[in-house]
Amino acid sequence: PNVGSSFGGGTVGVIYIVLRFGTQRLIDIYEASVQSKISVKVGRNSPENEESSAMYARYMVRFLSGIRDILLPSSVYSDHASKRNSRVKNTIHIGDHDFPIAPSLMVNLLTGEILNNLAKLSRWAPTIDTNTDPVKDLIEGKSIFEGLIDPMESACTEARRLLFILLADAKSSPFLHHLQHLKNIDPNKCIEQAGLFLPQLGMTLHSMMIGQGYNFPMRMFLNRCLNTTPELVPHFFKTLQLKDPKPNYRTISSLSFIEGILREAPALNHRTHLGKIFSAGEARDTISTRWALSSIIPPCVTKLILAKVVQSPSALLVSSGLKLLATILRRTRECTLTWAVTSVPGNNGACNELFQEVLHHLPDVPLLLSIPSRFDPYKSTDCDASSNANAIVMIHLCE
Repeated sequence: PNVGSSFGGGTVGVIYIVLRFGTQRLIDIYEASVQSKISVKVGRNSPENEESSAMYARYMVRFLSGIRDILLPSSVYSDHASKRNSRVKNTIHIGDHDFPIAPSLMVNLLTGEILNNLAKLSRWAPTIDTNTDPVKDLIEGKSIFEGLIDPMESACTEARRLLFILLADAKSSPFLHHLQHLKNIDPNKCIEQAGLFLPQLGMTLHSMMIGQGYNFPMRMFLNRCLNTTPELVPHFFKTLQLKDPKPNYRTISSLSFIEGILREAPALNHRTHLGKIFSAGEARDTISTRWALSSIIPPCVTKLILAKVVQSPSALLVSSGLKLLATILRRTRECTLTWAVTSVPGNNGACNELFQEVLHHLPDVPLLLSIPSRFDPYKSTDCDASSNANAIVMIHLCE
């Protein structure tokens, strides 16, 4: 492809080429190294190839670090990064920040294959197992992975660092800065532009969560992303998966994971809806029920799945499902109250319609009414494990 004409040529074209093909080469090296470890063939990975791959990874570490320190606004980073960025001339001043390259151009440069490659590399980075905020530590110039010896691990960690900023730092991310700038300047253009990169940001965020796990640092990272950019919530929800529920650890952990995300995700203001943005002077304000529903309930949480959960004979599975139902209803109430406050007066009908749509996605009332008779903790006089589990079901049912 004609990279120069697509991205303005010159330095930007070179950056695109190195990012796209450099990150892809790193992926190829990593996958080849994994294959060589499980292969019984002699000479599959010679010392010369290993040294060449390590040197290439070191170069990419420096390049990815330079992208983060030089091309993104450095006022929030360390003094070292500020000095490096001060050498960049002809910066573009937007709001309170100076961008060496226009955010819109950076968005076009990073969207697509480059973002996918960065997400894939980040999944192979060492897991963060400390109780810290990874984005805050990065902004303040701290890092618990400075002393990594393996070049490939260092490269994957740099890819993750870059994604931390692109997804969670509104001051430095060209994606988030460009989104906010468009909302302030041209809402109609914002609708079109955001639809080009928000879905991929949602998939990138999900990919990072799969690779790194839902531990405390990544949980803080996820909360920061969704609260910084509430428009990302429905796109992230679309990436969640919940298969046919069975009374096992995988299903219960999936229900717990989704319930935790729904509980901590921000309640969206109706004016954050990028599919229909209204001016303050409009007399009529309508809400897209389909969009509103997608910001409350992930598509994977269907009426059929919830019905199977509450009909299960497993007390732990049913209690997990009831906890999820309570969180859905609570989130629906929070969102409708937020929309009612910020909406044009007289638009309560739209909120009521939304609430009815949510109820259509929940199990039928007879299924819920059958739970007390199936999990009555007072049927047995023995304080055994089943009685305790039934008590948990009843507690969640009363919520």
